[in-house]
Amino acid sequence: QCSGGEAQPCGRSARRAKLARMPPLAPLLAALLALAPAQAGRGQGPARSLELHDEGYVGSSACRECHVANHDSWHASFHRTMTQAPSSASVLAPFRGVTPLLEGRAWGLTQDGDAFFATPLGPDGKALGPARRVVLSTGAHHFQVYWLASPSGELEQLPLVWHVAEQRWVPRKATFIQPPGPSGEETDRWQEVCIKCHTTNGTPEHPASGATRVAELGIACEACHGPGE
Repeated sequence: QCSGGEAQPCGRSARRAKLARMPPLAPLLAALLALAPAQAGRGQGPARSLELHDEGYVGSSACRECHVANHDSWHASFHRTMTQAPSSASVLAPFRGVTPLLEGRAWGLTQDGDAFFATPLGPDGKALGPARRVVLSTGAHHFQVYWLASPSGELEQLPLVWHVAEQRWVPRKATFIQPPGPSGEETDRWQEVCIKCHTTNGTPEHPASGATRVAELGIACEACHGPGE
């Protein structure tokens, strides 16, 4: 029971209850991965299918027509690279070899063109599950976080993040303030939390489609200036 008298779920239970009310990502991830071969040739990755221009949002490319200098300044900023579709140009970590062991698990990393994969490994180096594709990345300044397509169809955060300045893997829990203890669940946190600030017009449940959608990956022009239409 939370403070306030009325019985209600708290902490992790509250988070699970909230996630249960949110639209499942399984159909979305299935669509993302099905689109991957077609998108790979353009170097954009499957995450681009999240983008939807409606509600007056037209995308940053439309802003450039009249505001070239402003667009160029934004394009060179970390706002643009806050959330990205994985590609050989956007992924900063070297996806090869094995990550350090964290709480009894490491990750084997591989790259195939613009497709990146992480396989969970035990202390003995044996696979604990199938390879999971990286479908999104968050951050590009101090750290870069990678989001994996899980067997359940949800987004799962790789528990190690890439430290850009030190060029090494570090535990996510060492970079975000949280109570001491084992790493907590990070499943679907992007849909629940990150999407609201790290994309443009990010909506966990888009009214028109009923699915997770963004007007643009990253913090683009319309994130601050509103719809450009």
